Amino acid sequence: MVWNYISLKNAKKNAQSMYNNEFVESDLITPIQWENTMQWLYNSGYNIEDSKEWGNFLNVNFKFTGWYSIDYGKKYQYGENKLKAQYNMILSTGATDRNKANNIYDLAGNVMEYTDGWVEDRGYYSAGGYYDVIGQYEPYILRLIGVTPLEKIGFRMVLYNK
Repeated sequence: MVWNYISLKNAKKNAQSMYNNEFVESDLITPIQWENTMQWLYNSGYNIEDSKEWGNFLNVNFKFTGWYSIDYGKKYQYGENKLKAQYNMILSTGATDRNKANNIYDLAGNVMEYTDGWVEDRGYYSAGGYYDVIGQYEPYILRLIGVTPLEKIGFRMVLYNK
C-alpha cells in the first residue's frame, strides 16, 4: 500500500529505520538522486517530459492486475479501470506493470514524494506528480512543499551500501 498522509519528519524517520544493518542503511531520496534516476530513465528510452504513458494521473485509463488502494471509502480490485478519470484513485504499488519504469514503481504519478532537500526559508522539495493532476512533465518536476501530511504526498527511500 502507498504510505501517504505522513509528515516529512515521520517519512524521514521511517525511511531511515527501514534498513540499518552491517550491509545497508536507508534514507529519503535526495533531489540529486531523483534527477539522476530521471536521467537514467531518459537514457533507457522513457519519455520523462510526458509521463502519461507510464504513470498514474488524472488523464489516463488502463487495465490493472492487482489491488487498488482504498479511495474515499471504496475498494477497487482487478478489472478495467473505466472510471479512473472520475475517481482519481491512488493505486497500490504493483497494481499494474504500466506504472513501472526500469522495475521501479510509481515514479510518475500516484503520489508526490518527499525528498531530503531543504531550500533555505522556503521548504522542502517533493518529486513527481500525483494521481489527481494531468500527466505531463510530472516525474521530472521538483516542487517546494511544506511538511504537513497530505493525501497526495508520500515518500521513497533509497538504500546505501556500507
